[in-house]
Amino acid sequence: MGKLELFELALLNNTNNVYYAGQEVTGIVRLRIGEPMKAREVRVQVEGAANTRWTESRTTTSSNGRGGTTTHHHTDVYSANETYISLRIPLWPFANQPVTNENSDTHLQPGTYGLPFKFVLPAQCPSSFEGSYGTIRYFCKSTGEITGVA
Repeated sequence: MGKLELFELALLNNTNNVYYAGQEVTGIVRLRIGEPMKAREVRVQVEGAANTRWTESRTTTSSNGRGGTTTHHHTDVYSANETYISLRIPLWPFANQPVTNENSDTHLQPGTYGLPFKFVLPAQCPSSFEGSYGTIRYFCKSTGEITGVA
């Protein structure tokens, strides 16, 4: 196997994937390292937003000035987006291991790591929603700057 054998994010307290205002969301990022690696940062990004889109079509008929008519078809597209939450939660390095300018990388030794996180959805966040004309979705993703040690 490679140096980074596992990198996954798991949400721990919600099995139905519906979230509501004021809810505490907890999760863990799991890493399994096979060989020593440098890690500048491991983080969780949390996003929640509403997206809507719909179209309205209409047909108009007008005189063409020569005794006939001309038909015009119009389609108007409407859309909007609203962000409810956008968080960046650093998980590595730990608070007691700050990264300095002299040593901007921290070594991860081989082993399995569990990096827990939690956050509370703000009070103004509406519930998740899927509809014909729009959605309200929340997601978490984990990313990291991890490289092998030469």
